[in-house]
Parts: sequence; structure tokens; C-alpha cells
Amino acid sequence: MAIIEVKNAKYHYRQGENECIPAVNGVSFSIEEGDFVTLVGKNGSGKSTLAKLLNGLLLPSNNGTINICGYTTQNEDTIYEVRRNAGMVFQNPDNQMVATIVEDDVAFGPENLGVPREEIATRVAWALETVGMSEYRNRSASKMSGGQKQRIAIAGVLAMRPKILILDEATSMLDPKGRKEVIDVAKKLNNEGITIVLITHNMDEVAESKRTIVLKDGALVFDGTPRDLFENKALILDAGLVLPPVAKLNSLLQEGGLALPSGILFADELVEGLCSLLK
Repeated sequence: MAIIEVKNAKYHYRQGENECIPAVNGVSFSIEEGDFVTLVGKNGSGKSTLAKLLNGLLLPSNNGTINICGYTTQNEDTIYEVRRNAGMVFQNPDNQMVATIVEDDVAFGPENLGVPREEIATRVAWALETVGMSEYRNRSASKMSGGQKQRIAIAGVLAMRPKILILDEATSMLDPKGRKEVIDVAKKLNNEGITIVLITHNMDEVAESKRTIVLKDGALVFDGTPRDLFENKALILDAGLVLPPVAKLNSLLQEGGLALPSGILFADELVEGLCSLLK
């Protein structure tokens, strides 16, 4: 069943008294429970605005609708259910820390939901174990790496037991090691049944997802598999995107005359394809 339903959603920002700048322009799509979707587009395409619409931080400027787990974001009486079910992690991990000690930070969300103390302790332990940060529970996050802080931020969201995890450019300020830590956690959570919506500009991360949505000037211009996206060079160019390194190398080798298969995304696939040519 669809856990996220977006129908003709629009959003514009006001500039001055009379001018409106469109950010999301008539977008419609649905996401099934347990899916792993990447949302991409160049800067200014509307990715982060759409992410905030999914969480109810912004509301459509028109009569379009956004439903999360059956709850509409426009209904003030159920916005709590929207935000409880659709947890969100942002770019800067430092801006998401609300307590000095890790376990206190993770406990902050369920405490505000009125979860009983015994249940909070269970949730904190589970969330930290899930993101691989149990051994840091009594430490200060201030001296940790960006990847570790972002994993703690994810644990804080998980402690509220959401069905959907929205990562809004959550890896953009991290080094390669930190990015891998966060993506590995996202893949693990997805394997455990949590729906992942990853907003990113890193095309390597797109390759890890099951489905990709591309925005251009606030409009949806592609919705399909990463392999189909990377085979559509005209669309990638038009949307201001780039091929991930492995796909780019495969394309160059094909242009050089090697009979490699299309749609290669990962290094082991490229190695296998090259080895097959040597037989």
C-alpha cells in the first residue's frame, strides 16, 4: 500500500508583496511502504521544499494534497501523526543536537511524546544499537565526527518509532567515511521495513536506492530505477545531474568500443563485465 501520496502539490515562496517564486510545481507521486527512494535535482530544483512538505513543515500553496500513512498534512488535528510517522534528518548534524550526552539527546523526542520512562530507555537502547552507536551512549557528541553525529540524529528520530525516514541532504556535509556510515544505516533500516526517502545530490547514493525521482524547476521529470535514469544521458544533462563515477567510466569504455552492458552502477559489476570480455 502507498505510505506516501502526493497529488498535484505546489509550493511557492513570496518575494516582496506581489511576487511569488515557485519551488514545487504540481508534483504527484506515491511511495509504497518499505521502498527506498532517492530524490534528486540540481540546486533550486525543489528537493528540500518537497521534503518539508512531506513532513508537514510546509503546506501546499494550492489545493494539492499530501497524505502520510493516511493522514493529510493540511489537517491540524492529525499533524502530530504525520510528524510521528515521518521522521526527518537534516543537513547539519550540529543543528540537530539538543542535549550534551548522547542518550539524553536520543531520548528527547520520545520524552516530548509522553512515552513512559521505562519505554524510553528501551527505545534509546534499541535506536543506538540500530545505528551502531551503543558504546557512545554516555559520551558527549561535541567531539564526535560528522558521520557519528548524524547517526545519533537518526537514532533520535528512530526512538520515536517512525514508519518513514526522510533524509534531507543528510550526507552533504560529511566526508566519504561519514557518508558511507549514514547510507549503510539507511540501507539497514530499509531492510528492516522502514521506508526511506533520501534527498541527495550525490549520485553514488542514488545507485544504492530502489527508485529515483528527479525534479527540475519544481516539476517531476523522471520516476524510475537508477539504472534507467543513468542510461538516459539526455535527461541527466537536461536536469543538471552527472553520472556516478562507475557509470561514467562504463559509458566512456562503451564509447571506446568495448562491448560492456548498459546500466552498470557498481565497481564489481564493471569488473565482472571487463573480465567477461577477456574470456
